[in-house]
Amino acid sequence: ASDLGTFEIVDGKDLSYNNQSSNPNTTGALVSEAFASANNLKVGDTLEVAAASDAKTTAKLKVRGIYKYTSESAVANPVTAARNRENAIFTNYQTFAKAGLDPQSTDKTVSGWAVPDLDVVFDAGDSATYKSLVSTLKKSKLPAKGYEFSSPSLEAYNASLEPLDTLSSRAKTGTIVLVAVGGVLLLILVLSGVWAPKRDDEIGMALVSGVTRGRLGWQFMLEVFIVTLPFYVIGLVGGAFAANPIGSALASGHATPVTSGLIWTMVWYGLGSILILAILAALRLAFFSANKLFAADGDWGTVSETNKTTTTTDDAEAQA
Repeated sequence: ASDLGTFEIVDGKDLSYNNQSSNPNTTGALVSEAFASANNLKVGDTLEVAAASDAKTTAKLKVRGIYKYTSESAVANPVTAARNRENAIFTNYQTFAKAGLDPQSTDKTVSGWAVPDLDVVFDAGDSATYKSLVSTLKKSKLPAKGYEFSSPSLEAYNASLEPLDTLSSRAKTGTIVLVAVGGVLLLILVLSGVWAPKRDDEIGMALVSGVTRGRLGWQFMLEVFIVTLPFYVIGLVGGAFAANPIGSALASGHATPVTSGLIWTMVWYGLGSILILAILAALRLAFFSANKLFAADGDWGTVSETNKTTTTTDDAEAQA
């Protein structure tokens, strides 16, 4: 969030905002690649700097990390030595003050660029801590004007989430449509297989042969399991492996981890749906009426066939 431009650490470590070192002269600082090259510095070396208000006041700083800029400067003439942003040395405020680099506000001899333009940073671990910090500072005795509380990282993160909100809304709508259409098609497929009129003869023959309705119901449930379970497992495994790369591609670099909770949710939802379809298939036996056994012509004992046999026998006796 520096006015000199965004930068990244290319060697060493970033600044620590929890530094409790008792020796400020050896506390870490960040220097640019160009600065390190010009002064033959590497991570761990010590450099000596002078206070802007008094060149005789010096402090030693250890190179904690080396950075390079990744964007242009937001200001035309940065307040740095030789107006060159490569000369900027970054450190936390604790180090800055303990090293005597921050002149007291009561020192009237200090003016101009020798008075540092401080941008105090608080390292909040999450948004809740940041909101609590803002609330606490607003209740303090700071002047009403001249101060602003902001979190550039939080603001940038929230801005990066806006496309995800739109994507999430569309994904929810698409998921509802896909689940509804897929569920209806699967229901039609299952019911057309077990409720077809042609299966009346199969059920009737099985019942006449002594097969119980419970056994037939279990058979119909197995038919549903055989059709749905293999493809459900394939879809579940494929979705688990494909969710992460597809999510990362659609989420603009945000992590989309496939958690165990998500997987178990899909497992139970899928198995529950299959079980409901199997129960609907088994109900076919509960709605099968025994009257259907003698409701139509057939080869295994119907009323019309019996009448026809009796008539033929009477005619034969008459002719004899």
